[in-house]
Amino acid sequence: MYRDLYILIMSQRWFDRIFMVILINISLLEHAVDGTTLKIGLMSSHGGSFNSSGVIPAAQVAVSIINANTDILGDYELELVHDVDSQCNDLKAVTEYFRFWKETNNTAAIFLGGGCSLASEPIASISRFWETVQIAYVSSSPKLSNGSIYSNFFRVIPSETHIHKGQGALVSLFGWNRVALVNQHESIFVDDQSEVEEFLKKDLKIEEIRTYQFISQFPLEGLSGLWEDTPRVIVINAYQVYTREVLCQAYRHSVYYPAYQFIILGLYDKNMWKMGSEEYQSDCSFADIRRALNNAIAISEGLKPKNVTGISGLNFYSLNESYSDLMQGEYGPLPYFPFALRTFDAIFLAALALNNSIDELGKMNLSLGDFDFDDYKKSSIFANVIRKHIRKLSFQGMMEYISFQKGGSGDIAQSELTLMQLKDSGQTLQFQEIGEIDANLTVHLLVSQDTIFPKGIPRDVITTINPILFGVMTTLAIIGMVFAVVCLLFNLIFFKRTYIKLTSPLINITMCVGAIVLYSEVIVLGIPTTNVAVKTSLCNLVLWIASIGFTLLFGSLLIKTWRIYFIFQNVTSGKIKGSFKPPKDWVLLIVLAVLLLVDVLYLTIVTAVPSSRFSTGTQRQTLSSQIDLVCKADAQLPILAVLLVYKSIYLWIGLFLAFETRKVKIKALNDAKFIAAAVYCAVVTCIPLVVIGILLTSMLQARYGTLSGGILLGTSIILGLLFLPRMVVFYKIRNDDTVDGAMGFTPASKNTQPLTGTLKQENEILRKRLQIYESQMSKTAADISVVESSKAPTPDSLD
Repeated sequence: MYRDLYILIMSQRWFDRIFMVILINISLLEHAVDGTTLKIGLMSSHGGSFNSSGVIPAAQVAVSIINANTDILGDYELELVHDVDSQCNDLKAVTEYFRFWKETNNTAAIFLGGGCSLASEPIASISRFWETVQIAYVSSSPKLSNGSIYSNFFRVIPSETHIHKGQGALVSLFGWNRVALVNQHESIFVDDQSEVEEFLKKDLKIEEIRTYQFISQFPLEGLSGLWEDTPRVIVINAYQVYTREVLCQAYRHSVYYPAYQFIILGLYDKNMWKMGSEEYQSDCSFADIRRALNNAIAISEGLKPKNVTGISGLNFYSLNESYSDLMQGEYGPLPYFPFALRTFDAIFLAALALNNSIDELGKMNLSLGDFDFDDYKKSSIFANVIRKHIRKLSFQGMMEYISFQKGGSGDIAQSELTLMQLKDSGQTLQFQEIGEIDANLTVHLLVSQDTIFPKGIPRDVITTINPILFGVMTTLAIIGMVFAVVCLLFNLIFFKRTYIKLTSPLINITMCVGAIVLYSEVIVLGIPTTNVAVKTSLCNLVLWIASIGFTLLFGSLLIKTWRIYFIFQNVTSGKIKGSFKPPKDWVLLIVLAVLLLVDVLYLTIVTAVPSSRFSTGTQRQTLSSQIDLVCKADAQLPILAVLLVYKSIYLWIGLFLAFETRKVKIKALNDAKFIAAAVYCAVVTCIPLVVIGILLTSMLQARYGTLSGGILLGTSIILGLLFLPRMVVFYKIRNDDTVDGAMGFTPASKNTQPLTGTLKQENEILRKRLQIYESQMSKTAADISVVESSKAPTPDSLD
């Protein structure tokens, strides 16, 4: 210990050396005085996925300074017990925790550790049952902020949530709208995931957040989708060894600067790029990891504290200058740990809390040396007193000002975050400070963006539909809508004309509405937007428009033809009686409403179920920094298949009805050939459109042009086939509103007679034939009567 203190003294500036020599001499004098020794346990992690053993020298220096100061703890002297190794493992941490209390006498009522969040969490959970106060120096898990569960837990490091939000602030600063979050599935990294994602989306307006999680045993399995369409910025929240493996995989997929940007945690060893692990050995070389880490930005808490003197009489810089030398002393060699001096603050927090508890405990006839881990009643008294005095404390620490938040949490107030950038010098990685993020999450850069990104900021260029192509298709769609409106007005204006009545004008109007809806799909399909939320809404809207528009157009055509089929099927079969009435328009509209209801129910289910709901995905263009926003769903193919089969039923029924009504002689009612042509047009356009929509996903402009062209062409041809011939005929008979005229016969025709006259002639002929038949039947009946009477037996013959 003395050698370490000597190194420490010689590393300070001359005025700091004098001050420290005085403190150490006082400490040595105090050692000669008989006092009560309080053994305080320090748990750190000497291995596993996280190594925090570098805190030991800093903790020992803090204990020495406290023991040299008679104003703190008076006659009591602290003794550091640092051989409590958690291995950053929850089970190991609990085992070591109880081993310390069992094997150590004269313990203080405060325990320090346990070296990482994985080890601190179980100790914080069980410490309330033994009423021991725990102070952590490096455990930043968001879970530990819950003061109702972890009532005896305090820490001198801010919650990890502050870092996670700081990462989001950095992403927002450089204008990245798409971010990949790669999280190790440990509570420290994932407990606040929903809170952070909400912060990114609502507060920072990040449009797309892709989250990937992996477990320690299988770190590669959770990353399979990351490399398919990697966002330009990747944020890694994981322990050191697993971060290294993610970087190894990134290198293998050529994901590194200048095309991509990594944001990592700043708690790693400076030489992490060339450190493996007994648990997981990466097969990437040091140069590979260095290449992947080049230009990465590391974020951590409080690596740039204020240059002010703390309660110990020293400041961060004067103590940190000697820290590297202390690592090689009595306890070393130990790995460099960037948060080692937080342990210094934790020791002072514990000492001051114990010191301020002396008088209150004395009033209860207790002293600090009376603490007994196995006596729950006594330990409860100690815990209540110490907790109260910890919350009252506030002082300038080595790293930052120490004070605790209100509301029951054991968290200190949020601190500034330091931004460091890693630069590959060819042989090693150099750490350069580039800025800081204040407690309000405002980023302050110390260098220019050109310095941070010498080859430019990696960006995704999100492409949209070509404005000229969109303009042309929109113009054509509007022209189509105008044509549909003309057809609609044609039916409305001439609604009462006999010829129009025969064509079912109400059903014609619904067909026109369906055509207008389909034309609008062309516009919605191509609306240029880079906003993910807007694009997602449009993706689901297009599905609704396409389905409902098709039902309105073809469903109307279907029920209209069904009525004609129903009427003439009954006529030809001789089933018409005096009470027979063909289906009215309102009946047909109810049938159409049922068809629409089926659409609405199906689309509602598709939209409501997350796995079937369409969302916005990205498709990177080959050999390009450009990406396309595309509509996708987990069950995309089944959704489209169901719709395709369902809608094809309309077409097949339409073909059947058209075939059955092909012999109807009334031209105003016979749409058979037009319906057949319309169905043929729908088949020719719809099936290729579905195939094209699937195959051309990666070709945004071609896909939109083909889909829009098919919709415009198919809808226009169908409208033309169904309405233009009617308009032509109506124009020819515009001055004749008689039934004959409506049926297609005109008095001026030389080769035909009015339909009413023809019917009278046919009726007269049939009447005469009926009279002949009746006469012949009467004569036949008389002959039969004569024959039967001649064969009848006489009375004589009976004898």
